[in-house]
Amino acid sequence: MSTMDYKEFLKEWKEQKYGDMPALYPDANKKKVKAGLKMSVEQIARLPKGKFHFHVADKLEEKKILEYDKNGKPKLNLTLLEKTAVHTPTPEDYDTLLQVYECGGWRWAGKTFPTSYLNWKYEDKTCIDVGVSYLAKRKGEFGFAGINFYNKEKCKIISLQEFYNIQKITPQMIKEINDWFEKYKPNRVSKGE
Repeated sequence: MSTMDYKEFLKEWKEQKYGDMPALYPDANKKKVKAGLKMSVEQIARLPKGKFHFHVADKLEEKKILEYDKNGKPKLNLTLLEKTAVHTPTPEDYDTLLQVYECGGWRWAGKTFPTSYLNWKYEDKTCIDVGVSYLAKRKGEFGFAGINFYNKEKCKIISLQEFYNIQKITPQMIKEINDWFEKYKPNRVSKGE
């Protein structure tokens, strides 16, 4: 829990553009002013001066920008790119890409979740199909190979950033996805730990 002067609190709340105001706790006895209280910035300004404790799901969180499925997982609508592979030169790039693929509903050619396998076998030369398995030719599925294979097959090889640009995926979206995976699938195989 954090404590700050209510004027500082108002300023931070306005600058961060958070959603509804959280329940507030007076300094003296730390009891809720009112259960489930949600207040606007204007209502907060009318509260008595002094220090207040505030709590919003353990910390102030930025407003979510992604949609979520019925199980609470982030959802993405990804565009399939035939004869295209994403180069994943680091294990972190590989894991992040597979988190994105999983949010897009894509699966390995064997129909398993993207984060359930560690196929970074070609290390800094590893590439991943973009939603169309090159060998199996199935949409919504993908495979992997070394960069030399994709070059030999005359496939287009793009960087992770190029993939994100094509898919209109922002750094904030990546952070939201990664935060979800760190919270709900911290021991995923694709992480490689």
